[in-house]
Amino acid sequence: MTGLLLKVASDASHMRGPELAKAELVIRLKERGIEMCEFASPSLLVLEFVQKFGHKLCCYDDLRVVIDRLVDSEKEELIQILEEYRVSVKESNGTKAMQRLATLHMLLSHLGKYKSLDSEQQFIAVEEIKNFHNITLEADLGCAYIDAFVLLYAWQKCSSGKKSDIVDSIKLLMTKLEQFPEASACRILVTRLYEYLGAIGPAVEAYDGLDTKSIQLDSLAHIMYPSLIPLGAYNRADKNARQRGAFYRTNEREVLEYIVKSYLCGKFNKVTELFELHRNLVYSISNSIFILDKLWLSFLLSSANSWDQIETLLEAAREEITSVKTEMLVDNRDYSVNEVCDSRHQEVATLQATTSYSHDTLYVKMRHFMLVSLISLQDQVAKKDVETLDALLVQFQTEVVEKAKNLSTVEGYPLFLMMSQSMEFWKEFVDTVLCIATNAKDLVKHCIYGEQNKYTSDLVINKLTELLSRTRSELIVGDCINSSNIPFLSNLVQTVYFAVLCLGCGVSGKVQRKKRAMADSVMTALKAVVAETKKLCEECHAIAINLKIESLSIDKDDSVDSRISCSVEWSLEEISGVVIKIGGLVNGLHSRLQPKS
Repeated sequence: MTGLLLKVASDASHMRGPELAKAELVIRLKERGIEMCEFASPSLLVLEFVQKFGHKLCCYDDLRVVIDRLVDSEKEELIQILEEYRVSVKESNGTKAMQRLATLHMLLSHLGKYKSLDSEQQFIAVEEIKNFHNITLEADLGCAYIDAFVLLYAWQKCSSGKKSDIVDSIKLLMTKLEQFPEASACRILVTRLYEYLGAIGPAVEAYDGLDTKSIQLDSLAHIMYPSLIPLGAYNRADKNARQRGAFYRTNEREVLEYIVKSYLCGKFNKVTELFELHRNLVYSISNSIFILDKLWLSFLLSSANSWDQIETLLEAAREEITSVKTEMLVDNRDYSVNEVCDSRHQEVATLQATTSYSHDTLYVKMRHFMLVSLISLQDQVAKKDVETLDALLVQFQTEVVEKAKNLSTVEGYPLFLMMSQSMEFWKEFVDTVLCIATNAKDLVKHCIYGEQNKYTSDLVINKLTELLSRTRSELIVGDCINSSNIPFLSNLVQTVYFAVLCLGCGVSGKVQRKKRAMADSVMTALKAVVAETKKLCEECHAIAINLKIESLSIDKDDSVDSRISCSVEWSLEEISGVVIKIGGLVNGLHSRLQPKS
């Protein structure tokens, strides 16, 4: 077999397959402790492959599989060998030399060379990569090789987590996209960077340029969708959720029709595959998120200022909420789109897949709990049904609150954190949601049915006040807005609204006359919290306007800084609009308690 492989490799020196087969054979034999003197070491085989095929774009993808199976000592040896070869290639001229150089940079980055450098050496390496990028532009080598240099440069710059470095990376990526609009990897990275900086407007614009088709929604929507609600783009999120909900319903019907056709044609293997596809579509985690967010946003964006209108929304949500099976979630998302030519990309993709799935499973269960608890509270008012909500509270506490405390984080990879929200704040949010629902149940039992002698809303109001204080400190730094922390404000507003809806159940029914003072005090306290939240929004908005004015000028009105500033102002306006609606609902609920003249 060895002789045959050597003969094929020598006869077909222009073919990649035999060379890769040689490397595969050597690695497998080494794993079994067998040395083959007929072949060079794996490191030298990789070098030979680069010398023969390094000018081809496929070279990096071919060798990445081989490199990942090398032991640490072999990887260190390979870095030295490739670095020596890179120096010699660097002195060469011509298109193939530049293409080979791009491959070498990608391989060295994948091996972790740049990760091990100190900050000064990294800066030198990054600037060198940027220079090669400029040369590839002049040589017109094509989109793919320019992608390699741009992504390497952007990745290395952004690893610092500094806003200035991220803005520089966006500028370079945007320049690249103007010349090559089809560069999807660059467009995805621009989207993620704008999201990280809290600029949802430019992020949406970059994502729309991908022209994502309906069939890709289940696997690619996670690039953009998770940031819409945290960054206050409620109307865009509502539109997307409705569109994607329609996509899932249409595909579910079509798959069922194909199942019937396959069965009638006797293609029973196809039937099994289609049933699996149907299950994945129905229980997709993306599908579940879209359904629940669509229902939640219908409350958030409604102009309801009376409890009758809220009851109508609750009734409409009742049937759809039962379609979400939180224990059968399937993850269909494609994390490979975030990969770049760096040794960390596999580590990041794995961590992101694990963390994001854990995070989003909890998100689905929390959003599901919020909606089901609202319906259960309303049922409790009408039917005096306490058992359903009690069971739900216990389940939420064990499944969600406890798991939220153990959420893993992707430390050191700021681009891939879920909207840069700290897990600590996420845990506070979950804890507060449980506290509100529990307190609302006690309010109903105390004020409407008189089954509870004592009741106080102090715990809920205190928690909301703490969240408000924490949000202010995270969002306003000196006389500036920390735009990447806008999710704190969005979460605060949603939590306040959830409190209004839950506690509203306790004052919407027939409150006992002697309990009216207690219900009145609850609404008064809530009005004070809403007023403080509105005041915070107005304060942030005023700062955002000043920042926008400072970042605009005649020759700079479309700069990255001004786009971020404009987007922050727009997000704050949308969040403020929801706060105004909450204020109207609280006033409407409070007026129900006042004696009629």
